[in-house]
Amino acid sequence: MKKNRLKLISNFTISLLLYSLIVISILGSSAELVNDLQTSTNIVVILFLLLVMLGVACIAIRHNPFLKIRNSPKWRYVLLFLSITLTILWQFNLVFALAGRMGWDPASTSYVSTKQSLASAGLDVNYFSYYPNNFLITAIGRWFWNFLNLVGYHKYSDFVIGMGLLNYLLVDLSILLLYRSLNSIFNKKISCLSTFISWIMMGFSPVNVIPYTDTYAYFIGIVLIFIVAKFLNSNTQKKKVACTIVFGLVVGIGYYIKPTTFIFSIALGIIAALFLAHQKKYRNIVILSLLFMLSFGGTYLVINQYQRHNSIVKIDYNKAFPMSHFIAMGMKGNGGYSLSDVKKNIEIKDPEERRAFNNNLIKKELSEKGMEGYISFLVKKQIKNTQNGTFGWGEEGNYLYQLFKQKGLNQLQKKQRKIFMFYKGQQIQGASVNWTGHKLTIQMIWLVVLIGILFSLRMNSFRIQLFKLSVLGGMLFLLIFEGGRSRYLIQFLPFLFVLSGVGMNNLFIVLFDKYSE
Repeated sequence: MKKNRLKLISNFTISLLLYSLIVISILGSSAELVNDLQTSTNIVVILFLLLVMLGVACIAIRHNPFLKIRNSPKWRYVLLFLSITLTILWQFNLVFALAGRMGWDPASTSYVSTKQSLASAGLDVNYFSYYPNNFLITAIGRWFWNFLNLVGYHKYSDFVIGMGLLNYLLVDLSILLLYRSLNSIFNKKISCLSTFISWIMMGFSPVNVIPYTDTYAYFIGIVLIFIVAKFLNSNTQKKKVACTIVFGLVVGIGYYIKPTTFIFSIALGIIAALFLAHQKKYRNIVILSLLFMLSFGGTYLVINQYQRHNSIVKIDYNKAFPMSHFIAMGMKGNGGYSLSDVKKNIEIKDPEERRAFNNNLIKKELSEKGMEGYISFLVKKQIKNTQNGTFGWGEEGNYLYQLFKQKGLNQLQKKQRKIFMFYKGQQIQGASVNWTGHKLTIQMIWLVVLIGILFSLRMNSFRIQLFKLSVLGGMLFLLIFEGGRSRYLIQFLPFLFVLSGVGMNNLFIVLFDKYSE
């Protein structure tokens, strides 16, 4: 059988680049784990040791109790019911425990959604002119606010709590969709592993309390995977056409939530083209490409026209920050937000002058750093982008402050607030970076997730390459543009979780001396 050279070459290139980035991430995450170990509480350290011992025992002992649970339908259903119940209870209480006033982008989007004046809140009235990409999330918030008003809820706190609950609903739905998708694309073992990772890392995470684009981008990423799974299992041309059209529609919506959701589409287009070219199905490439472009283009134009003629907020596109602004910020300091750059861009009124200013900043940074300096900078930035298993909780300054509920907390809510909003026994004006000494456990799990990705890189099937290229594209994007903290990684987590599940499955095959497709 003739080997597919394009497949081998593409896989080698993607794997080589991704291997380098993941190794850097593992080193950074390991260093973060050591720091967390030093600042953790005694109970968390003991729990950490128990988890390590349990993991080793499960690998070393072939006939462990977890295998019996796996092979017993009765125990599986009991465990599933308990997991779902505990997850919903945790999420519901977490929203009420942590909901509060927010700063930065979530403040601007939520205030406009609830028909409040940005000026009276001390925020820049031109915010949406600078960042028009945040309009759609604000419009969704406005629709939700109108619904709350209809059912008798009129407080800003009602909106924040409601959007937080909606976020967790999307997370839970995404967990279900991911399981069904991967069960179809790969197999049940990989599906269970990736779903378990997403459940732990996102299902219990406090980041979803914040009503912003991160959770929506995560959900859209998994919806796109689900549509791909449906396409691959379609047995008629009509179903394939329908999947392609729906895929383009969702990508169009996703583009206005976070433009980076388009990266998965690019990866899919490249891998599909390689696969169909090998089979010499050039006609299929043209047809599917046209269907996607028509669907995406139509959705893009509809939302664009709605945005330009909306009655929610006035947008002056001459004030919009150019793409080069975000590249320039991504080259300074830690590669993150630069207030001085933002102020300078606001001062420059002419769009052409603004673009020229940012282009000069990029040239200046490249000239000052040189090739060696820039590569060193990118290595450090990759660590900053991916090292933190809490996805930057507490690293955003006043991203969350002034909690709404001050009295009447139940015991679980008190514990949740103590973990995520306390420092040295006192409630602080902001979120706790190290989860009040509890971060160690989630950081260890995140390190395992990254290591799992390594074990997926040797596989060269086009389906695996799709997710490898998506992760590579996401990481390269964060290296080039504004990044510097792992919150930006949330939008690419679906693809990382898939690769980690594949890698862990490969690892278990080796450890248990079994082979499974």
